[in-house]
Amino acid sequence: MRFEVMTKQKIWDFFEYIVIFFFILDTNTVYSTALDVNFYIPEITIILLAVYLIMRFSKRRMKKTLVGRIAGVLSIYYFSMFFLFIMNVSEKTRFTFIARILMVFPMMILYFGDHIDRETLFDPIDKYINVMTVISVISLFFWTFGSQLHIISPTGSIRSGWGAQLRGISCPSYFGLYFERQGVTFLSYTGLRNQGIFAEGPMFSFCLVLAIAAELFLSTGNMRKDFLFSTGRGKGHMVNLKLFCLMTTLITTFTTTGQILLILMLVFRFFMRKSKVKFNNLIKLLIGGILVVVGAYAAISIFLLKFTSVSWLIRSDDLNAGFHAWLSSPILGKGFGDLSVVNSFRSETASQLTRGENGSSSSLMVVLSQGGILLLFIYIFPVYRAIQKALRGKNMGMLMIITIVMFEFVFTTSAYHFVTMFFFSFLYATGILCNMRKRESWIKDIV
Repeated sequence: MRFEVMTKQKIWDFFEYIVIFFFILDTNTVYSTALDVNFYIPEITIILLAVYLIMRFSKRRMKKTLVGRIAGVLSIYYFSMFFLFIMNVSEKTRFTFIARILMVFPMMILYFGDHIDRETLFDPIDKYINVMTVISVISLFFWTFGSQLHIISPTGSIRSGWGAQLRGISCPSYFGLYFERQGVTFLSYTGLRNQGIFAEGPMFSFCLVLAIAAELFLSTGNMRKDFLFSTGRGKGHMVNLKLFCLMTTLITTFTTTGQILLILMLVFRFFMRKSKVKFNNLIKLLIGGILVVVGAYAAISIFLLKFTSVSWLIRSDDLNAGFHAWLSSPILGKGFGDLSVVNSFRSETASQLTRGENGSSSSLMVVLSQGGILLLFIYIFPVYRAIQKALRGKNMGMLMIITIVMFEFVFTTSAYHFVTMFFFSFLYATGILCNMRKRESWIKDIV
């Protein structure tokens, strides 16, 4: 009987890993931006997530109090989004709005609600970290022995349309597990950046930063870990290999935002370490001061390098144009997927430069300009509630997670991607769905 239960759980875990992997595949990977072949990533993801939820809810009944909270959240969610759908969504973008805003986002909230009911809220986060670790290890292997040492040669190619090359650019493929596309000059390095299975390095960096942040501040396994090390059973301290692989991979993406966030996360995590010995605290303070100075110098140097680049000109112009477009219709925006108003506010110089498919490098400005305050509400409300709970529980780790998620939301084009919805749904779970009156031991780390 026990073996049968364990087997069923492993099957559930495997299926859940597949669902989370497809969340990641949707985030501007070469497969989701392929031009010659349609891999139907969003469609398959919706089917997998729907099947998972149907199977879960058919096996057990959710607690009535949790059902009430979910019903309340989704009632407000659907009321506001249906109003936006009627007033501000064109026929051209209707399918995207229905699939991503009306279907996947609410289903992810239900998905985390199911985990709250089973007292396994952190499991999806741990699985996301594990999937990104596997992707990191594979990408590091091919980036080292393929892109750098040229011991391994590409085995094929896929034409991908994203960013400046919406008409398509051929990406050399290594067994479909790693792709080459972007060259980069970063500090003293000139060569190919590690972009893994993604269409560009920044999107790989986006997913890696979230995984590193979750491992440092949120992962249940890492609650007992001491920064980069974990205590083995009678084996002293062992290197946290997952974190090491994720950080190494992030460095090889050579993205400015990723490097700065990594420095900030490591410094912050260092100061979160607790010691009962005063002498150790003094040493930590001394080392921490040195780390702050070194980290600040590195971050400022990287930032100044970025500040003079073309990408910074694009980013600053996107923020300015998006803000002015939003002011022209602050409540409902100018239309889901409509870029015409944003483009009208661009500077003549920046409008001739390359940019992403959403016409912006900021999710915040995409949401505000296209859906106004009403669309932004479904993102900001859980953040506000999660901050309240984190402050009430003095949970600095959770506050850091919220900060990282919001930073990426402001400076990365990912508003409607499934990984973004995945983490905002987690904030719905921690900020709204969790019952503060019951301080269960499994949830004590987030409240």
